[in-house]
Amino acid sequence: MIKISDVLIDIQGILLSSSAIGAFCQVKYGKAISVFVGADVNNLENIDQCPYVILDRSFSNLERKNLAINIDANLYAFFCIYQKSITGNVYAGVTEIDEFAQIARWEIINNISHPIEFMKEYIPSEKEETPLRVHPIYTLIDTAKIKIMEK
Repeated sequence: MIKISDVLIDIQGILLSSSAIGAFCQVKYGKAISVFVGADVNNLENIDQCPYVILDRSFSNLERKNLAINIDANLYAFFCIYQKSITGNVYAGVTEIDEFAQIARWEIINNISHPIEFMKEYIPSEKEETPLRVHPIYTLIDTAKIKIMEK
């Protein structure tokens, strides 16, 4: 039986082995990406580990039909970068976090062995009505639904 944590570990491997993500992170930050499966929200990774992604699950539905088992699992990816650069009125981190997440989504969609759909992207903030990013740390959360089918 495939566990949801196994799928998260597969996604971790996809992100760590991606030449596109590797090149992006080397050019923008001079270092490789860190990818964590799970995290302690009271002790999130620090700036020294940026750029990083935290992968985790939120919930799943299990359905059994005859001999087949279908699992719909909701997952999330928390992206974080550290970028102090500002050119005129443009904060580089705003565009970089979006590009970073887009490359990661593309790599996951094209390399995961299960159907996956990215459903929602949002910027975490203390005030929901004003989701402004806090310079120089930029974060983004993607939620996705993945379908795991076994026979």
